[in-house]
Amino acid sequence: MSNLKVRQQIQSYIEQLSEEKLIVAADFLAYLVEKEDNEATKKLLNVDDDEYISSEELQQSESAWKDYISGKDKGISSQELKRQLLGENFA
Repeated sequence: MSNLKVRQQIQSYIEQLSEEKLIVAADFLAYLVEKEDNEATKKLLNVDDDEYISSEELQQSESAWKDYISGKDKGISSQELKRQLLGENFA
């Protein structure tokens, strides 16, 4: 199927969706666009998956840092971190 026909078919489906499902479709399309952008960026940068940080992860990190700096999030102690990572029996 040609690119134009695919776009026309998608438009036809979109016109049939309820408002609620239209929001879901928009979220899914945004995910596909971001995934495609991320893949293209990784290829350009020649970066392995384990080295790549998505824009969503960057936003979460920035938000967490701002919360910590502003005092909204006090963080956790090193002992609590060890307990969470290594379990209750960590000495």
